Amino acid sequence: MEELTMLRNEVAELTRRLERMEAAREVQNVLSRYVNYHTASMQKETAELFCHHTPGTRLIFNGDIYDEWDGVMRHFVYRMSNAEEDLSGRLYWHDVVSPLIEVAGDAQSAKCIVSTHGAETGWNPDGSLKALWSWGKYRFDFLKEDGQWRIYRLEFHQCMNTPYEGKGWVEEPCYDLIGNAPAELKVHEPENCKPNRKTKHPYLPLSTTTPECDVHNLRPSLPEPYDTYDFEGIKDEDDLDWHI
Repeated sequence: MEELTMLRNEVAELTRRLERMEAAREVQNVLSRYVNYHTASMQKETAELFCHHTPGTRLIFNGDIYDEWDGVMRHFVYRMSNAEEDLSGRLYWHDVVSPLIEVAGDAQSAKCIVSTHGAETGWNPDGSLKALWSWGKYRFDFLKEDGQWRIYRLEFHQCMNTPYEGKGWVEEPCYDLIGNAPAELKVHEPENCKPNRKTKHPYLPLSTTTPECDVHNLRPSLPEPYDTYDFEGIKDEDDLDWHI
């Protein structure tokens, strides 16, 4: 009887390990779909990757907070679609590297952090296009909603956005996309595109005037092993520490 109990426990443990391994693979696929949809400016498909009806769904994009499913739709389907209406010469290509995926012990959620590097198209003040290198940090929380892995929370912070030709990051680490655009090209957001609010503790990008930079501070924080998702612990957080 004791041997049978031990065997059952071993089978249960192996099953849990396989579930977590499979969850890591599926989460990686959701992440890859997000990156590819984003690059292709497929905003509706991008929004569909998020949780539809789980309370607390949130998107934080360069300090702008969008709450719940309607906030996700507001950012991608309305704001991004408007900004990318004319894609002539435009490029927003952000591959992700160094993924750190931590699947919960119960295999019902996962946390992930990745670095992202790529290329963007901005404008010069005269209206001509400008090539830029872009680096940033993504942090994701994933949940299994209705049996399907979806993004529950996403946080993106730009570390550096520097001209392809010219000064580079040691002199111009954060090119002002909006400020350098000619007036007729600047995006004037209607009400249905606005975020709910701003983060209380903005991310610190690379700077030429201060050594303070959140890349050096290892922010966002790295996910640690955990057993099950703590909804209560993060429900009121809106900054870089909602994994802690």
